Amino acid sequence: MTIQDLKHIKLFVLLLLLINNPLFAQSKSLEKEEMEVFLLGMFNHYSADTYVPSHPVLKDKLTFFLKENFFEIFKDSLSVYAQKNNFLYSIKQKDLIRVYKLQQENPFLKYYTQKRNNDSYHSDPESDELYELYHLHLQKKAFTNKEMKLYFLLGAFINDGEVVSDNYIFTSGNTNYIDFIQELLKDLKIKIIEVKEPKKNYTGSVKKITFKPSGEFEILLQQNEKLWKK
Repeated sequence: MTIQDLKHIKLFVLLLLLINNPLFAQSKSLEKEEMEVFLLGMFNHYSADTYVPSHPVLKDKLTFFLKENFFEIFKDSLSVYAQKNNFLYSIKQKDLIRVYKLQQENPFLKYYTQKRNNDSYHSDPESDELYELYHLHLQKKAFTNKEMKLYFLLGAFINDGEVVSDNYIFTSGNTNYIDFIQELLKDLKIKIIEVKEPKKNYTGSVKKITFKPSGEFEILLQQNEKLWKK
């Protein structure tokens, strides 16, 4: 057994201890990028992904959560990533559960393109100031291999997936995010059974993608059923 093998086993055991579930039942450990996109899939993408680089607080925001039970899965997974990669972060809980980075680099921004309209600003209710706001769009070229696509989809399914009458469904009101999921499903040749587009000019409307998992993604879902089964 090599030193690298021992490192893989050590990380795998740590995952088991942290969340009391086989986060990934396969024996190999995750690469840095694979863990990042797994976490990224679990980000709250329901509203548009945004970035406010000049705001004293929001410039460090990673994501936020409403569901405390689901957040435990994310928190423990983030802890594993942080220990392995010396990543510093903080969690603040008031009306929402918010996650912030405590270092200059944001390792998750590289998976997005940043776009700004001239009239896009964040209005701060406390300071009454306006800050330039950028819209973030997931970019497929940043997902450089099949494993990254699989782990992103697994994280996304834990957050935004469900099984209804044996139908596997992704649901989101964030068009860019759910369209990206659809692209990855196609890239991985996973059969899409039905796509229900959101109703136009209807607040709160969502897009639903019904699919039939197969191959490696089906195995990942089966092995990690305890994490996504509601």
